[in-house]
Amino acid sequence: MIDISDQVKTFIGRYDLSGCRLLVGFSGGADSTALLLALLAAGVDGLLAVHCHHGLRGAAADADAAWCRAFCEQRGIAFHLEHLDVPGQQRRGESTEEAGRRLRLALWQRLAAAEPTVVFLGHHGDDVLEELLMRLARGANSSGLTGLREERQLCGVRLLRPLLSCRRAEIESWLLAQGVADWRTDRSNSDCAYRRNAVRHDLVPRFRAIFGEDRGLQQAARVLRMDADYLEMAAADAYGQLRDLRDWQALHPALLQRVLRLWLDEHVG
Repeated sequence: MIDISDQVKTFIGRYDLSGCRLLVGFSGGADSTALLLALLAAGVDGLLAVHCHHGLRGAAADADAAWCRAFCEQRGIAFHLEHLDVPGQQRRGESTEEAGRRLRLALWQRLAAAEPTVVFLGHHGDDVLEELLMRLARGANSSGLTGLREERQLCGVRLLRPLLSCRRAEIESWLLAQGVADWRTDRSNSDCAYRRNAVRHDLVPRFRAIFGEDRGLQQAARVLRMDADYLEMAAADAYGQLRDLRDWQALHPALLQRVLRLWLDEHVG
């Protein structure tokens, strides 16, 4: 059995966290619970566990929040509960998944506004496969197909994902070995009316039944990440040299779409 705490300790040793406020997205699920415990075991001090109550699932969501608060209090971890109005966004026509994602990002931005901040997230190797398949179906370019990254700057927020090399089953086995068996299970994660759940419960098992292990796809994501990093670097260099319309017209399509995105970021925001 792999030692999640050793993996997390090795991971954080690659990053400079000095002077940063340290937040952990803590749903109470197996992945975020393991991440929080592993960060503690790795000697990371000053953690703030942040639990998002999305205003969905009624009493079950209230119970999740109470469990997370008690878990943190028992271990001396600072805890913050944030209520997000996902139902209100649904009434405005936004999907549940998109509203939750957008509101969580806005929360991270607000919490990170006053000082340098790192947000630890519990995404793992199974999430990498699910995200890759979903982005492939949406027709993403190579940058989009890189999937989840260990480190990412998103709208001014620095995100770190220490568990991407771990599988869901490995995380759960490690938690059981730590004497934690009562992590929270969101029953809505079994509802295949949500596209991500359909990918998780229908598409991924079929993929593994046909092709076996999915390490090849994860390797493909790493290769795409290298290619995308180079193209992004080349696009930034090309953007700095644009003078007139002919320069734009001379760009390879792979660079053009990235250069255009840089222009939009600068002029539109």
